[in-house]
Amino acid sequence: MDETISTEAETDLQKSPLNEETKAISPPIFSNNGHLTLAADIVKCGQQVYEKLKDYLESRQFGRFVAIDPRSELYFLGDTGTEALVAAHTALPEARFFLARIGHKTAHRMGGHASRIG
Repeated sequence: MDETISTEAETDLQKSPLNEETKAISPPIFSNNGHLTLAADIVKCGQQVYEKLKDYLESRQFGRFVAIDPRSELYFLGDTGTEALVAAHTALPEARFFLARIGHKTAHRMGGHASRIG
């Protein structure tokens, strides 16, 4: 069920640990090379795959980053978004990936504060 390949950056390639009872993903738009073409499709399908993996990933990899290939449902883990995406692109150079931070609403956040001068 789990097929793991570790790289020097300690990122993992894993096949989805899902059973046959899992709800199927609605058909997305694929290009001639079999990869998703529209950003909206990548996000939609990536979120659907993440939701199926959510309990599994959040209990084992909370706070790490996951890059998901929505078509194959393969996912790649890293301590940073860059690590996860580099591992993903190394294994599947033609694919497009959905990036998420495990257990968080967004992969990255922007913020800070301003102080008044004077």
